[in-house]
Amino acid sequence: WRRWYFIKYYQRNNENYLLFIGRLHPIKGLDLLVQAWKNIFYDYPKIHLKIIGEFSDSNYRKLIFDIIENNPKKYRITFHGSVFGEEKWTYLEKALGFILPSRSEACSITLLEAASIPKQIIVTENAILKGMENEISAIIVKTNVDSITFGIKKLLNQNKCERISIERSLHSLMCKYYDIN
Repeated sequence: WRRWYFIKYYQRNNENYLLFIGRLHPIKGLDLLVQAWKNIFYDYPKIHLKIIGEFSDSNYRKLIFDIIENNPKKYRITFHGSVFGEEKWTYLEKALGFILPSRSEACSITLLEAASIPKQIIVTENAILKGMENEISAIIVKTNVDSITFGIKKLLNQNKCERISIERSLHSLMCKYYDIN
Protein backbone atom coordinates (compact mmCIF):
# COMPACT_ATOMS: atom_id res chain seq x y z
CA TRP A 1 0.00 0.00 0.00
CA ARG A 2 2.77 2.46 0.91
CA ARG A 3 4.51 1.90 -2.42
CA TRP A 4 1.26 2.58 -4.30
CA TYR A 5 0.73 5.72 -2.22
CA PHE A 6 4.28 6.91 -2.98
CA ILE A 7 3.96 6.32 -6.71
CA LYS A 8 0.47 7.77 -7.00
CA TYR A 9 0.91 10.88 -4.86
CA TYR A 10 4.56 11.83 -4.68
CA GLN A 11 5.39 11.40 -8.33
CA ARG A 12 2.25 12.86 -9.86
CA ASN A 13 2.34 15.85 -12.14
CA ASN A 14 -0.22 18.44 -11.18
CA GLU A 15 -1.54 20.80 -13.78
CA ASN A 16 -1.57 24.53 -13.21
CA TYR A 17 -5.05 25.08 -11.87
CA LEU A 18 -7.02 25.43 -8.69
CA LEU A 19 -10.41 23.76 -8.56
CA PHE A 20 -13.84 24.54 -7.17
CA ILE A 21 -16.55 21.87 -7.37
CA GLY A 22 -20.06 22.48 -6.15
CA ARG A 23 -23.46 23.93 -6.69
CA LEU A 24 -23.01 27.51 -7.88
CA HIS A 25 -25.16 29.09 -5.19
CA PRO A 26 -24.48 32.00 -2.78
CA ILE A 27 -24.08 29.66 0.22
CA LYS A 28 -21.07 28.03 -1.51
CA GLY A 29 -19.13 31.33 -1.59
CA LEU A 30 -18.12 31.32 -5.24
CA ASP A 31 -18.49 35.12 -5.28
CA LEU A 32 -15.84 35.33 -2.52
CA LEU A 33 -13.54 32.99 -4.43
CA VAL A 34 -13.85 34.89 -7.70
CA GLN A 35 -13.13 38.20 -5.97
CA ALA A 36 -10.11 36.66 -4.20
CA TRP A 37 -8.93 35.22 -7.50
CA LYS A 38 -9.11 38.67 -9.11
CA ASN A 39 -6.81 39.92 -6.34
CA ILE A 40 -4.00 37.48 -7.14
CA PHE A 41 -4.30 36.17 -10.70
CA TYR A 42 -1.80 38.72 -12.08
CA ASP A 43 0.83 37.45 -9.62
CA TYR A 44 0.50 33.85 -10.86
CA PRO A 45 0.30 34.07 -14.66
CA LYS A 46 0.49 30.31 -15.25
CA ILE A 47 -2.29 29.35 -12.82
CA HIS A 48 -5.96 28.98 -13.80
CA LEU A 49 -9.17 28.64 -11.81
CA LYS A 50 -11.51 25.86 -12.94
CA ILE A 51 -15.09 25.87 -11.70
CA ILE A 52 -17.26 22.77 -11.92
CA GLY A 53 -20.96 23.04 -11.22
CA GLU A 54 -24.23 24.52 -12.39
CA PHE A 55 -25.75 27.84 -11.41
CA SER A 56 -28.95 27.33 -9.46
CA ASP A 57 -30.06 30.92 -9.82
CA SER A 58 -29.75 33.38 -12.72
CA ASN A 59 -29.23 36.36 -10.39
CA TYR A 60 -26.20 34.66 -8.83
CA ARG A 61 -24.83 33.85 -12.28
CA LYS A 62 -25.18 37.54 -13.18
CA LEU A 63 -23.37 38.55 -9.98
CA ILE A 64 -20.44 36.21 -10.69
CA PHE A 65 -20.13 37.37 -14.30
CA ASP A 66 -20.39 41.02 -13.21
CA ILE A 67 -17.45 40.45 -10.83
CA ILE A 68 -15.36 39.10 -13.71
CA GLU A 69 -16.67 41.73 -16.12
CA ASN A 70 -18.32 39.04 -18.29
CA ASN A 71 -14.84 37.99 -19.35
CA PRO A 72 -13.74 34.75 -17.63
CA LYS A 73 -10.85 34.29 -20.09
CA LYS A 74 -9.33 37.60 -19.00
CA TYR A 75 -9.07 36.22 -15.47
CA ARG A 76 -8.11 32.67 -16.53
CA ILE A 77 -11.36 31.25 -15.15
CA THR A 78 -13.05 28.32 -16.87
CA PHE A 79 -16.59 27.15 -16.14
CA HIS A 80 -17.05 23.45 -16.90
CA GLY A 81 -20.68 22.85 -15.93
CA SER A 82 -21.58 19.57 -14.23
CA VAL A 83 -18.97 16.83 -14.27
CA PHE A 84 -19.37 13.34 -12.80
CA GLY A 85 -17.57 10.03 -12.29
CA GLU A 86 -14.09 9.50 -13.67
CA GLU A 87 -14.02 12.91 -15.29
CA LYS A 88 -14.56 14.60 -11.89
CA TRP A 89 -11.86 12.44 -10.28
CA THR A 90 -9.45 13.37 -13.07
CA TYR A 91 -10.02 17.08 -12.44
CA LEU A 92 -9.42 16.53 -8.71
CA GLU A 93 -6.28 14.45 -9.20
CA LYS A 94 -4.66 16.91 -11.61
CA ALA A 95 -5.47 20.10 -9.70
CA LEU A 96 -2.84 21.92 -7.66
CA GLY A 97 -5.46 22.40 -4.99
CA PHE A 98 -9.15 22.34 -4.15
CA ILE A 99 -10.99 25.37 -2.75
CA LEU A 100 -14.22 25.31 -0.76
CA PRO A 101 -15.12 28.90 0.23
CA SER A 102 -18.50 27.90 1.65
CA ARG A 103 -20.44 30.17 3.97
CA SER A 104 -22.02 27.12 5.62
CA GLU A 105 -21.51 23.40 5.15
CA ALA A 106 -22.55 20.33 7.13
CA CYS A 107 -20.33 17.69 5.50
CA SER A 108 -19.22 18.44 1.96
CA ILE A 109 -18.96 15.37 -0.25
CA THR A 110 -16.59 17.17 -2.65
CA LEU A 111 -14.37 18.14 0.29
CA LEU A 112 -14.28 14.49 1.39
CA GLU A 113 -13.43 13.46 -2.16
CA ALA A 114 -10.62 16.02 -2.47
CA ALA A 115 -9.26 15.06 0.95
CA SER A 116 -9.33 11.35 0.11
CA ILE A 117 -6.95 11.82 -2.83
CA PRO A 118 -5.30 13.69 -0.80
CA LYS A 119 -5.27 17.11 -2.38
CA GLN A 120 -4.11 20.50 -1.12
CA ILE A 121 -7.22 22.12 0.32
CA ILE A 122 -8.28 25.65 1.13
CA VAL A 123 -11.47 25.57 3.19
CA THR A 124 -13.43 28.12 5.18
CA GLU A 125 -13.78 27.59 8.90
CA ASN A 126 -17.53 27.04 8.29
CA ALA A 127 -16.89 23.94 6.18
CA ILE A 128 -14.03 21.98 7.80
CA LEU A 129 -14.20 18.25 8.34
CA LYS A 130 -13.72 16.53 11.69
CA GLY A 131 -10.05 16.73 12.66
CA MET A 132 -9.19 19.58 10.29
CA GLU A 133 -9.11 22.14 13.08
CA ASN A 134 -5.35 22.06 13.06
CA GLU A 135 -4.01 23.81 10.02
CA ILE A 136 -1.47 21.08 9.27
CA SER A 137 -3.95 19.16 7.11
CA ALA A 138 -5.56 22.08 5.24
CA ILE A 139 -5.38 25.83 4.81
CA ILE A 140 -8.29 27.04 6.90
CA VAL A 141 -9.49 30.54 6.10
CA LYS A 142 -12.22 32.89 7.25
CA THR A 143 -15.25 33.47 5.07
CA ASN A 144 -14.11 36.71 3.50
CA VAL A 145 -12.24 37.80 0.38
CA ASP A 146 -8.99 38.84 2.13
CA SER A 147 -8.64 35.59 4.02
CA ILE A 148 -9.39 33.48 0.93
CA THR A 149 -6.86 35.57 -1.03
CA PHE A 150 -4.26 34.87 1.69
CA GLY A 151 -5.09 31.14 1.56
CA ILE A 152 -4.63 30.98 -2.21
CA LYS A 153 -1.27 32.77 -1.98
CA LYS A 154 -0.18 30.44 0.81
CA LEU A 155 -1.03 27.36 -1.25
CA LEU A 156 0.62 28.67 -4.42
CA ASN A 157 3.80 29.67 -2.58
CA GLN A 158 4.38 26.28 -0.94
CA ASN A 159 7.34 24.25 -2.07
CA LYS A 160 7.02 20.56 -2.94
CA CYS A 161 8.19 19.38 0.51
CA GLU A 162 5.58 21.53 2.26
CA ARG A 163 2.87 20.19 -0.06
CA ILE A 164 3.88 16.59 0.53
CA SER A 165 3.93 17.12 4.30
CA ILE A 166 0.44 18.66 4.31
CA GLU A 167 -0.95 16.00 1.98
CA ARG A 168 0.48 13.23 4.19
CA SER A 169 -1.09 14.86 7.23
CA LEU A 170 -4.41 15.10 5.41
CA HIS A 171 -4.19 11.46 4.35
CA SER A 172 -3.55 10.42 7.97
CA LEU A 173 -6.54 12.47 9.11
CA MET A 174 -8.76 10.84 6.49
CA CYS A 175 -7.63 7.34 7.54
CA LYS A 176 -8.30 8.19 11.20
CA TYR A 177 -11.81 9.60 10.85
CA TYR A 178 -13.19 8.26 7.54
CA ASP A 179 -13.20 4.99 5.59
CA ILE A 180 -11.42 5.97 2.37
CA ASN A 181 -10.47 2.53 1.11
